[in-house]
Amino acid sequence: MFLNIRSERVRLRLLTAHFALLSMILLACGSTKFVVSQQNFKIGKIEFEGLQRLSAEDMIETSTLKIGQTFDVSVLDVAAQRLMDSGLFKNVAYRTHANRDQITITFQVEEAKGGDSRVLFDNFIWERLNTWLRKMRREVPFRNMFLM
Repeated sequence: MFLNIRSERVRLRLLTAHFALLSMILLACGSTKFVVSQQNFKIGKIEFEGLQRLSAEDMIETSTLKIGQTFDVSVLDVAAQRLMDSGLFKNVAYRTHANRDQITITFQVEEAKGGDSRVLFDNFIWERLNTWLRKMRREVPFRNMFLM
C-alpha cells in the first residue's frame, strides 16, 4: 500500500511537470504569433499589372491608398473593391510582398472593354468652369477629361 501511494505521487509529479511544460510551449507559440501579427508595415510601393489605357497614378488615386500609410488588410480590401466599383475593370486581384517594415502591393487588373464616350455638360452658369472641372476630377475615377 505504501508503494502505491509513492507511485501515485510520482505520477502526479510527472503529470504536473508535463502540464507545466505543455503550458510553457503553448504560451511561447502564442506569444510569438502575437508579436509577429503586431508588426506594423508601411506601404512602400503600389504597382499595377495589366493596365492598357489607364495610368497607374490615376488608379492609385482612385484606390485612395497612400505610400507611407500603415498597411491594413481590411483597408486593402476596401481599395480593391473601390477599383472594381469604378467600372473600369473586369477583374481586380492583389498580392503583397513584405521587405523588412515595407510592403509592396501589386494589383493584378483586367480592364473592362469599352470605348471613350463624349459627355456634354451645358448651362452651368452658377460655377466657373475650372471649379467644376476640379470637382469632376475629384469624383470621376478616371482622368481622361478634356474641354471641347
